[in-house]
Amino acid sequence: MTSQAMGTKEFRCKDCKKLLFKGVLIEGVVEIRCKSCHGTTVFEATELKEYFCGIRDCPAKVLIKRP
Repeated sequence: MTSQAMGTKEFRCKDCKKLLFKGVLIEGVVEIRCKSCHGTTVFEATELKEYFCGIRDCPAKVLIKRP
């Protein structure tokens, strides 16, 4: 199964477009420095209404309760 099929996203440097990491940001902020151009890129999680599961129609999905 490819990473795109599992729902992961590619996070790239805003300056040189080099791939920094692949993953899913559910909550929070990630600040990362590119090894190639030394630029700093900040990624902020988008607000998701439910916990991510890579299986389509997974019965184990859990809703995230926000205060």
